[in-house]
Amino acid sequence: MKRIILAALLSFVSLSSMKLFANPLISAIISADSVTCFGRADGKVNVQIFNGSEPYNVYLLKDDVISDPIDSIKNTTSENVTFTDLDIGRYWVLVEDNDGDADLSNSSWVYQPAAFSVSSIIIYKALSCYNSCDGKLKGFSFRR
Repeated sequence: MKRIILAALLSFVSLSSMKLFANPLISAIISADSVTCFGRADGKVNVQIFNGSEPYNVYLLKDDVISDPIDSIKNTTSENVTFTDLDIGRYWVLVEDNDGDADLSNSSWVYQPAAFSVSSIIIYKALSCYNSCDGKLKGFSFRR
């Protein structure tokens, strides 16, 4: 009986004198830069990582969170990561730290501007002769 009480007391003393430290859970915030022109694939997804322990593995998912990653950056110590050359769509980021903690971000969209359409062309200046390059056209366009 004395051994049980002594073991319990030693356990209490050692636990009460210990300081416990824990890393806050990892989290990520993403933002997107849209493509510059219709049909291009030059969009970006920017990732900002908070908390967790380095190095990080960052996985980019597109259109569906249960899909396989379309890109990844592994073993990075940077808290700011950018994925480039992206086309339009909805993107998520899964960030995993060295302790195995992970965070799935909210989604962000990469958009594209509308295509330009030419509604009419007017010959502003006709060619001076066949095969010359001195003519001019004027076009009037609008966005769809």
